[in-house]
Formats: sequence, C-alpha cells, structure tokens
Amino acid sequence: MSENIFPVTQLVLTTGSRMRGEARLQLTLLHNPELGQTTVVGIGFITQAILAPAIEIPIVSGQVVPLEAPNAERVLRVEGSYVRDWPGTQPGQSQEHFYGTFLIDKQWNGRGTFSYGKHVVHDVLIERIVPDNTLQAAA
Repeated sequence: MSENIFPVTQLVLTTGSRMRGEARLQLTLLHNPELGQTTVVGIGFITQAILAPAIEIPIVSGQVVPLEAPNAERVLRVEGSYVRDWPGTQPGQSQEHFYGTFLIDKQWNGRGTFSYGKHVVHDVLIERIVPDNTLQAAA
C-alpha cells in the first residue's frame, strides 16, 4: 500500500486589540493550498480580557473563497458550535453556534465579524500570529 504525502499548513489566527472586556477569537486551522483546497478545519477559542469563562469550539470548519477586490484577496468563512453550561439552581446545558466572516489578504490578515451565541463582534482585526508550519499528512 502506497501513501501520498501532501503538506498541510497550520494557521493560528487571532482577533481583537486586547481592550478591557473585548471578546477575542483564536482559531487554529489546517489548510492545504497545494491541492487547490478551499476548506479549513480546526478548533477555536473565545476569551475576554476580563474574567469570564473561555469558550472552546471543538470543531471549526469553513471555506476560503477567492475575491477580485482591491484590498482583500479572499473571504474566510468559518462556523462551529459549542456547549454552554448554565449554572445556578437549575443547572443545564445548551448548544450555541459560532460564525465568522473575514476579508483577508494572502498573509491571512484582515478584518471581519464573528458571532457566538447572542453576541456579535463587528469590524475586528484578524491576524496570523505564527509563521508557516507545514505538517506532513498521509492521504
């Protein structure tokens, strides 16, 4: 049995300016541009600059769509869901959804909006925070 090896790029992207109380999103995504792949998959975390429980989004998936715009090369659309715990006298859980849309350049930097649960964060910077990490994956 032969294996085909192809490079997979790991992307770590973050949003926000670390202002007090601001929600911050960190995405760790895998992408294979050499196969012309337009999909991404990974995990996400939403935190705040003040004490609040962090939100882990265990599966984030989405698409990278090319554009013909002067200041943006492509659109990154991602989504996922997470479980929210309800503490108190009647504890429970609910499933919440996460969505994000970002206009990005070739270096994965740009601006966009993301939402989680009933919250929407508009017009935030998104930037790549680590250099290219190419992993070898077997097909």
